[in-house]
Amino acid sequence: KTGEERAAMLELLDSAKTGLEAEFHLDRCNIAFNDGPADRAALHIELIPGLPGDSPDPRGSIRCMLPENG
Repeated sequence: KTGEERAAMLELLDSAKTGLEAEFHLDRCNIAFNDGPADRAALHIELIPGLPGDSPDPRGSIRCMLPENG
């Protein structure tokens, strides 16, 4: 990935996060970057909105944000 590609990804991430915050009044956003052989060499970014009423103290990983998944 070039610096230009990284900058474009972060710009898109910021834009998506700003839009979600404005629309849904989020408590938080969790952001995960996945890259490498386990991801079939495809970088992807996960933006997971935290809504009021979600688990107050998610633990373990991004996958454990909802109590039933932890």
